[in-house]
Amino acid sequence: MTSTFLRKSYLYGFLLVIAFIHIFLLGYNTTIVSGLDTGFLLSRIHGINDALLQHNSLNNLYSFADFSNVGSAIQNFYPNKFLLFFSIPYLLTHNFILSYYTGLVVLTFIGLIIGYHTMLSFCGKKRQVH
Repeated sequence: MTSTFLRKSYLYGFLLVIAFIHIFLLGYNTTIVSGLDTGFLLSRIHGINDALLQHNSLNNLYSFADFSNVGSAIQNFYPNKFLLFFSIPYLLTHNFILSYYTGLVVLTFIGLIIGYHTMLSFCGKKRQVH
């Protein structure tokens, strides 16, 4: 049991290092790699941070209730729950760039874990994945 735990911890540690290196290569010049919706995401991070500081419910933020709540189930997951990965580091550091890249590292790490276990389920043999 301890050898399985050590193997998984080494694997997850390796995936975390890969995620960190991947995002570090994107952000080593201290700027945000921006897409078309980066301004929207940063304003939502700031809005969620304000809601957390005022002890509001994250399930029904006023800024996401538009179009008479049409599509509110989609908006509840994205950007509401998705941006918690970025908002919690911002709550701790009050630095948009650091919180943005910390959220990207966490999401990349989760994606690598999901990809690894998906490949294990498809292959069935652990030797093919490694």
